[in-house]
Amino acid sequence: MPFKISAVVPTYNSEKIIKECLDSLIAQTHPFDEIIIVDNASTDKTREIITNYPFKKILLEKNMERCVSRNTGWRAAQNELVAIIENDSVYEQHWVQKVLESIENGADAVVDRRGVYKPESFISRMNDEFFSVRLLKNKYEPYSAWVFKKKIIEELGGYDEGQVGFEDMELGTRLINSGYKIVYQPDAVSFHAGEPATLKQELKRSWWFGIRTHKYYKKYPDEVPYTRFIGLSVLTLSIIFPYLFIILLAGATVLLFIKFISMRMKPEYAAAEAILSIMRSWVFFIAYVISNIDRKRRR
Repeated sequence: MPFKISAVVPTYNSEKIIKECLDSLIAQTHPFDEIIIVDNASTDKTREIITNYPFKKILLEKNMERCVSRNTGWRAAQNELVAIIENDSVYEQHWVQKVLESIENGADAVVDRRGVYKPESFISRMNDEFFSVRLLKNKYEPYSAWVFKKKIIEELGGYDEGQVGFEDMELGTRLINSGYKIVYQPDAVSFHAGEPATLKQELKRSWWFGIRTHKYYKKYPDEVPYTRFIGLSVLTLSIIFPYLFIILLAGATVLLFIKFISMRMKPEYAAAEAILSIMRSWVFFIAYVISNIDRKRRR
């Protein structure tokens, strides 16, 4: 008996792209058996737009974190599979078909291949290139998922509503630790409009994740990237010795460039990604340290 699949679409102030998102769900070669929209108290035209679609709608009257709307949606789903849809993404027409192929072949959960929606800036194109080469590697091991067997997500209790920003990775960690299997399906492709398009957006997102990551590492202390943090600390402290700083920074950049070239990134993107990776890591690390100092001070 074929699996039936429900789509859960949490929305919040999504008027710029929600129509393209919902239209892509309707255009699937294998249709969703159910589509549920959970609107998180939008204040723009999102609610006006979604009234034009004949889907089940749950309208939250108070703005909550996205974990709440996701949990609300999957609990209302009527089918054995639940797909968590990002409201700022557009899905290729064979997405459901390819996801179901993975489930039928034994997957407990599935992650798709992400691309950047309409990449126009250099950074957007670089991110799209990075997604493509990273996710097409045979050694890629998924750590989060977008499609789940409902009985599993019920067993795990859904998204941890205290893990804002890391809820996908945290749920994936629990799923893997419970012995379930996440399968990467490269032929199920979605295009995300929420990826950074400028340097400012890149660093702002790194900061946002950095100040929130301590909750995840507190819950999973074995996953703290000590080696990476030690390397960043040494590089940062070497600022007092300018020549050492330049040597270490240049060395780290060259090693990252070689890594990205080996992944078959175009040279101009590989160079930019190498520099940007260090900048992102610094911002993330500084935000993480500051958030931990502030948290300890308030105790």
